[in-house]
Amino acid sequence: MNKAQIVPQKEQINGLTLSFKNLNYIVNQDKNNQTQGRIILNNISGICPPGKVTAILGASGAGKTSLLNILAQRISTKSNVQITGDILANGNHYDSEKFARFSGYVMQNDILFATLTVKETLEFVANLKYTNENEKISRVNYALKTLKLEKCQNTLIGNELLKGISGGERKRTSIGVELVRDPQCILLDEPTSGLDSFTAFVIINLLKKLSVVSKRTIIFTIHQPSSDIYLLFDQIFLLAKGRFVYQGPKEKMIDYFQSIGFECPKKANPLDYFISIMQNEENRQSDIQNLFKGYDNQIQSQIDEQLSRIQLKNIENEEFQANFQQQVVQILKRGILNVKRDKILVRSRIVMAVFLGLLVGGIFWGAANEPGFKGTQSTTGGLFFLVMSSFMTALNPVIVQFPQERDVFLREENSKLYSTFAYFVGKSSIEIPFLIIFPIIQQLICYWMIDLNDQTASIVLINILDQVEIVWD
Repeated sequence: MNKAQIVPQKEQINGLTLSFKNLNYIVNQDKNNQTQGRIILNNISGICPPGKVTAILGASGAGKTSLLNILAQRISTKSNVQITGDILANGNHYDSEKFARFSGYVMQNDILFATLTVKETLEFVANLKYTNENEKISRVNYALKTLKLEKCQNTLIGNELLKGISGGERKRTSIGVELVRDPQCILLDEPTSGLDSFTAFVIINLLKKLSVVSKRTIIFTIHQPSSDIYLLFDQIFLLAKGRFVYQGPKEKMIDYFQSIGFECPKKANPLDYFISIMQNEENRQSDIQNLFKGYDNQIQSQIDEQLSRIQLKNIENEEFQANFQQQVVQILKRGILNVKRDKILVRSRIVMAVFLGLLVGGIFWGAANEPGFKGTQSTTGGLFFLVMSSFMTALNPVIVQFPQERDVFLREENSKLYSTFAYFVGKSSIEIPFLIIFPIIQQLICYWMIDLNDQTASIVLINILDQVEIVWD
């Protein structure tokens, strides 16, 4: 029997209640030499219970993503930003460090390594989270099975240049990256963005099952869900201009709006109808004010009462168990796989080294043999361009790769998978050999084309000096 099969998989976790009270989010903006505060969220309170799917909805600019990011502690605390109020998990205040231990956050864009397979992507997280080999295998297999990724587990993620998995599979892989960590709570920003209606339904249905089976707290923002997706929601937050107009079970939403004078047409999608009322248009201002009044009179007191009944409980917040050395090793392994599979990048580096070597060598062909001062000037110029072009040979591929890996690093660093220094050491360990090999190829081409001293000692010396300059820079 496979060892992974005998490891007991924890089907249920202790429920976690996320709540917020009197939450305000204001961004100060300078206009005409005056500071004006733009209110993003205006004194809102709410509860996200365990084992439930909570959907945050509203018109564009209502504050959906801002609320989600504040709950995830991902709002930058700049000098022009003011955030006040209480944000609690089981009645405890938490910061970004603690959030990363008990929760997962899935971004709108699926930021993954294109050259890794689905399984390798999940294994990378498991290797940083767990020390027991059986548990690593068990967690990865559980995520693959739960998210129905078993058929594509050995397929590359892919990108525009590399054929890979579908959009729906990419989204499920992004969720799997967080699920491997066994979080009590999962927050998702627009999980159905860019997906067709069927795939979107599959994603939300999987999240629904996660909440029911394992009692996880599932919270996400969503834009214009279909009627089928709407039926999967347990609780709905409806936002307009930074304030709630409804908060509660989906089953009670239609009756509530009808009680305050907004009756939904029988054949209409309730969410589409109510969001259309909340559009920030001149002829809708009176409707929006009536929605605010209805919420304050009928719902706010109920939310305050529920908040007062939340009991203080400890949060399961295990720290990641991988030490610094293990973090570096995992980053190094992933980087080596990336280099082996990204053939376009390696080939482009070789072509660039040869091309620049021939270009500089051709311009300064035989410069060292020219007599007198002119020869000295030409040789000096050739040496200068040899060093500078070697530097560009080493630097350009790094510049090309940086934007691609930057987003992956930021996602993983925000999730506290590893330290920034561990990433630096691991990434540098991969790049340094390339910073040496390809410039040497270029230098050797230039060296003999310029007809410099062909003694071995001279060749070695100029290469050493050039490598010191490249690595130092």
